[in-house]
Amino acid sequence: MKKISVFVFCFIPCLLNFTFFLALNLTMCTFYSFSQGIAINTTGAAANDKAMLDVSGTSLGVLINRMTTTERDAISTPVPESLLIYNTTTKCFETYINGVWQTISCGCTSAPSAITASASSTTLCAGSTLMLIGGATGATNWSWTGPNGFTSTSQSPAITNITTTGTGVYTLTASNACGSATAVSTASITVNSIGAASISIAAVPTGAICAGTSVTYTATPTNGGTTPSYQWIKGATNITGEINPTYTTTTLANSDIITCVMTSNNTCATGSPATSSGITMTVNALPTPSFTAQPGASACIGVDVTYTTQESMTNYAWVVPGTLNADYSITSGGVGTTSNTVTLKYLTAGSKTVTINYTNSNGCTAASATSSTATTASECFTCGTSKLTDSRDSKQYNTVLIDTQCWMAENLNIGTRIDGGTEQTANSTIEKYCQGNSESNCSTYGGLYEWAEMVQYYNNANNIQTWDTPPPGTLQGICPIGWHIPTVAEWTTLTNYLTNSGNYGCGGNTTKIGKSMASKTGWWYYMEDACTIGKNPENNNSSGLGLPPGGSRHPSGSFQNLTQVGRFWSRDEKSGAYTYATMYSMNNDQPNIGPDDNLKTNGYSVRCIKN
Repeated sequence: MKKISVFVFCFIPCLLNFTFFLALNLTMCTFYSFSQGIAINTTGAAANDKAMLDVSGTSLGVLINRMTTTERDAISTPVPESLLIYNTTTKCFETYINGVWQTISCGCTSAPSAITASASSTTLCAGSTLMLIGGATGATNWSWTGPNGFTSTSQSPAITNITTTGTGVYTLTASNACGSATAVSTASITVNSIGAASISIAAVPTGAICAGTSVTYTATPTNGGTTPSYQWIKGATNITGEINPTYTTTTLANSDIITCVMTSNNTCATGSPATSSGITMTVNALPTPSFTAQPGASACIGVDVTYTTQESMTNYAWVVPGTLNADYSITSGGVGTTSNTVTLKYLTAGSKTVTINYTNSNGCTAASATSSTATTASECFTCGTSKLTDSRDSKQYNTVLIDTQCWMAENLNIGTRIDGGTEQTANSTIEKYCQGNSESNCSTYGGLYEWAEMVQYYNNANNIQTWDTPPPGTLQGICPIGWHIPTVAEWTTLTNYLTNSGNYGCGGNTTKIGKSMASKTGWWYYMEDACTIGKNPENNNSSGLGLPPGGSRHPSGSFQNLTQVGRFWSRDEKSGAYTYATMYSMNNDQPNIGPDDNLKTNGYSVRCIKN
């Protein structure tokens, strides 16, 4: 053995443009040379007998030749096989093998990138195997964490026989000598238990209901997964569009059976789709309130009318139009919740409709109240005591009942006044004449009307020709609604009754009935025969008819005979002479009234008779 304490080797080749200086200065080391190899260390140990060079130490390393890729490629050929260098361009240890430079190992330049974490399946059943799949660029180390304390240093670990506690997020962190990075996309796993799918349903409200009640059914799934699907069924028929966990309806009928089919999206569930037990609903019919008694189409103001509905119900709800004691008063019964009948008086005129609703023995109330027949309340007309109100202009007239006939006890005064020299014509306006062209005379004696105006030109009737077809019954003409122009036959019935009754004659003569029909006032006084109308007129009008001396309007346009004569049209024309019609006339110097035919263009008074 040869020992050298300090070994310095200097090799200085001098070339024109290159100087190479290699100094191996081992000031702190001992160099040992043995026949089997060279050892360089600080301990004096011999070289390993299998090594030609054995270098060891605790604070120093070994540097091999360092160069760039360009410098490496400039090494003159032939390059010896297995030549070692450190490439400062690529930061890699390289060796020359088979004619090319090959990388032995490279150092990192940055922390891992492109980290991915996924799973073989995101949803699986308990007892299965979960494969976690990791990926990264430049990673040398792997670290998984997850639910239930899971950790792993494998790049792609497997979890066998996984349980539901394995549900959750699995996160991968990859690292190298330069640092670490965590996957942005983590693996979210759902582990479902293995079990039977089932469904139960409940209804609110429960028990018997009334028709039309809103009922809500709610489904509760077992092992339905994250998004189970539903189909509600009535009887054996799917309910269109009802695919949510709740179903609300107002159209149930008695004995309807509601079920729900649930289809689980839990792949580990068995028995899917599952059908719930049915809920059978008892649905009670709503009552149909009706009136067992009610007034007819008309009623008199102040006269009792009765409304009655079914008895033995509850929560009666009456609605009477108007205000109590202003529009109606209650005679008996009532409109409270316990009364099924009410008798009342209407105090105001108009159409009256009462409504009723109630609750039956099943506790059901009708969906809407029932209305009575409309009843028109009005002042009741009693001929002789009630006034006739003309709805067209609200004028009122006294009436008189003579035997079975109801007559106006005043002359008609309707229409727009025109001068006596103007002909009345067929237009939309009723026209009248007033004595002396003075409205005040119409107020006292009534209007004067040509015959055609009086009949309102019925069926083309006019003052020179007859109508196309005579009226088949009564003719209203210018009379108020419900009244008509008297015929000759009706005038005859009146005079015959007054004559034949024996109570309306004068001076023992039953035929002298004029005074009984004439008014007490307005007549020109006549001094002769006591039975004339103008003699002592205060004794007139025992019949109540009260015919006044309104005179007439002559076809020439002049007015005549005011206070002396009363002339009253009938509906009838003179047979065969259609420019004439029949009127009834009375004079102040005569004891009677009688028919006469005269020109239709005369203006005479009109008395109406009730239909």
